[in-house]
Amino acid sequence: MNEGWIKLHRQLLKNDIWRHDKTAWCLFETLLLIVDTKTGSWSGGRFQLSEAYGDINPSTLYKALLRLENAKMVTLSSNTRWTKVSICKWSEYQSNGNTKRSQPSNNQVTTSSQPSNTLTRSKEVRSKNITKVIGEVPEVYGKPEINNMFDKWNEVIGYKIESNIQRNRNACSNLIKKHGTDGVSKLILGVAKSNEDKYAPRISDFISLQSKYNDLIAWGKRISSSEISKVVKI
Repeated sequence: MNEGWIKLHRQLLKNDIWRHDKTAWCLFETLLLIVDTKTGSWSGGRFQLSEAYGDINPSTLYKALLRLENAKMVTLSSNTRWTKVSICKWSEYQSNGNTKRSQPSNNQVTTSSQPSNTLTRSKEVRSKNITKVIGEVPEVYGKPEINNMFDKWNEVIGYKIESNIQRNRNACSNLIKKHGTDGVSKLILGVAKSNEDKYAPRISDFISLQSKYNDLIAWGKRISSSEISKVVKI
């Protein structure tokens, strides 16, 4: 977890993103809190970043990220696995022990050196559920077993869950607590099989899987001659 201070200069009141694009601005603040304190960079996927931000559609979040890049507040470098986001001029305005006195431009932030004991009552900003980035290894958010189930869904069902992320993670967590990861994996296989039958319950994510679990099991029992009954029997 990154710990320490960030400071926002009053000059940011003139920043167009702050004034007119609250989604992008909140994303910028999130990035300030989660980037590596030495490099000013963060590497990961849209799902991880949307979880750090809050309940937001990853597609909406990515568009906001592009607006930050266009405003020259961040730079982006992507590959097939993740995107590396770097805060512009991080070393100039955020490095510890910075002695520069010039004012930053509207899209920059500045920090002071580590606070003395007289400032121990000041509020320290901390980010939650975030592990450090080491080199180019993307950060990991939340419980790995939930992340694995999201990956399993994408692999088996054929599409990513990109809406209501936090609600879907909560539903997935509840399913894991009740059935275990092996059970949820079997349920995902059952959902894939049910998509082939127009009379099966329509399940599009973990939220609907949780609410229609009994319907899925009942459907599996009705076609007991098929292997589906073995799939959903957990």
